[in-house]
Amino acid sequence: MRNQAYLVEVLEGVEQIKPLLAGKKPEVIGAVLGNLLAIWLAGHRSTDNRQEDLWDSLLADHLMMVRELTPVERQIRDANYE
Repeated sequence: MRNQAYLVEVLEGVEQIKPLLAGKKPEVIGAVLGNLLAIWLAGHRSTDNRQEDLWDSLLADHLMMVRELTPVERQIRDANYE
């Protein structure tokens, strides 16, 4: 588990980005997020010439986090629409 300061920084970053994506088509949002993810992955360099393995590992960890957060975000969204 990350510390409180890290979580606050993450949530602040999310709140800063959300207005930039508000009102955009889902396919545009997906493409933007995909591009940002590619930028993030490209910034990681392997020290042992196993670049693809590093990216695969980072992407797997990232997708696990997304899968864990999605039901939570769905509950928040559903609660806000009731």
